[in-house]
Amino acid sequence: HPTSFETSLTIGDRGELNVVLMTNSEFELSVSVLLNESAIFENTITVSDAYRETVRYEPSEPGTHSITVQFENGGDLIDTRYLKVFVHE
Repeated sequence: HPTSFETSLTIGDRGELNVVLMTNSEFELSVSVLLNESAIFENTITVSDAYRETVRYEPSEPGTHSITVQFENGGDLIDTRYLKVFVHE
């Protein structure tokens, strides 16, 4: 699950999202991060205890932007998180 991220940016700033997933079993995990429905990060890895990844994002327009984090196992969606980022000039 996302644990921290920048919610307010100025155009040209880059934010970071720390993605964390904890598990007690081994399985194949696919993680996708989308900024306004465009993929900015994709990874598939076998996890057995914890998964941690830092994803950077840089919206280019002012306004409210959506970040979606999706976790899949074997093609099945196991969790989705939605985050908002506010960008001003």
